[in-house]
Amino acid sequence: MFHNLKSQAIVVALAGFTLALPATTSTTTLKPSLTSTTNPSVTTWCALLELGPKITAITPGTAVTGLQLTNKNRSGQATLTSSGYGTAISYANGGLGFFDNCHEWWLNIGTSTYSWKPLSFGFDHEASFNWIVSSGNILTASGTTSYPTTSWFLACQEAGSWVLYLQTGSQQPVGETCVLTQLQIGGSSSTVITSNPTTTTSKPPTTTLKTSTTTTASV
Repeated sequence: MFHNLKSQAIVVALAGFTLALPATTSTTTLKPSLTSTTNPSVTTWCALLELGPKITAITPGTAVTGLQLTNKNRSGQATLTSSGYGTAISYANGGLGFFDNCHEWWLNIGTSTYSWKPLSFGFDHEASFNWIVSSGNILTASGTTSYPTTSWFLACQEAGSWVLYLQTGSQQPVGETCVLTQLQIGGSSSTVITSNPTTTTSKPPTTTLKTSTTTTASV
């Protein structure tokens, strides 16, 4: 089930016929789904009342302040842009998934030998189950055997986009323009950022290293 942090999103899946919507749902849009992986000959339509919270970079004074989390061109690449996801969100099993045309794009944490971990969206594939999410609060990844609990992300300028990584320590790739930021789920962008010395929710220092990143989703 998808949950909207401010109100329940209305989702209806149809196959082979159209839906007559009452006047009170005039803001609802009817969209074709992405190609079916089980039966490409079947066209599925979804009616979605798009009332989801944005996930926004809130750390003051950075180049990405106010930018929002999105899936770049549905490629699976997690980036920050001026207009991010705003649809229903699923938190099933500790994941973070966005409803998109009858499907789910799940935000997954990859593996790396460095402290910055690649983030990617999995198409109907949930691989990370340690996201801590709630309305108006900062997005946090709970600790695993590989890294401590952290609410910090590293946004790096790559090929004209701000590509997003989970920052679990103090390392930073060499030769790239990167900034540290925290992400807030809905609510006001003026939230005060607090530090916690027992985890990496306090702003980590920066150590510049060469890049060598693998992108297999894992937690």
